[in-house]
Amino acid sequence: MFVVTRTHERFYADELNGTDSARVLVQAQNRRTGLAITAGILRILQFQPEAIVAVFPSDHYYSNEGAFRLAIKRALGFASTYSESIILLGAEAHSPEVEYGWIEPGQVIEDLPAAQLLRVNRFWEKPSLSQAQTLLDARCLWNTFVMIGTGRALLDLLNSQIPDVVRHASDALSIGDLEAAYRGVRTVDFSREVLGQRPDRLLVVRDAASGWADLGNSARVIDTLVRNRIETEWLNQLLVARHAVA
Repeated sequence: MFVVTRTHERFYADELNGTDSARVLVQAQNRRTGLAITAGILRILQFQPEAIVAVFPSDHYYSNEGAFRLAIKRALGFASTYSESIILLGAEAHSPEVEYGWIEPGQVIEDLPAAQLLRVNRFWEKPSLSQAQTLLDARCLWNTFVMIGTGRALLDLLNSQIPDVVRHASDALSIGDLEAAYRGVRTVDFSREVLGQRPDRLLVVRDAASGWADLGNSARVIDTLVRNRIETEWLNQLLVARHAVA
């Protein structure tokens, strides 16, 4: 299932050309993550009520894709075993990042090769710099926003925190009018209003090997390219220009 926004069509049209239209959920406008995830979960459950669902943001980079695939494979297994919980993928932090969500891990539940599963004591969304440094020192994890769980567990979590949004989206999808779901509904930040409120429903897989990075802005793109020694012509030109100015 691909959840996209209509204003981005020029970016995704070629990549999704030929994809079954039932698997493409086109948002009329950006209402942030809460409604996008809610609508996606509801659509999936229409097709497969017993589905295990994995949520993958599109603007991420992994320097070790094999390690990432292994972590996801383990998380899918955990989601089957702990079917009432949502499994988060938590990346090893290496800086006091203030624009990420942070996961404060708790008790170890499973300790498998390449996949340690822990309880979640607390979820911190975009902390201050001093808080981020404390979290880094305590070996807390960055929230990658990759989530795995049964569709029913995800829907139950959404109903517990944003029932009005679920009801609005469900009513619109039931009559086949997705655009109606985006009219008159409030904007919801999924991390802050859902995950952050229910750490008791969350478990986390510690991802120490995938080299996760969020490419949400140009500075992170450049930092990721430099750290992973990925050379592009435009980046070389940019670095030369910066050096000349300096």
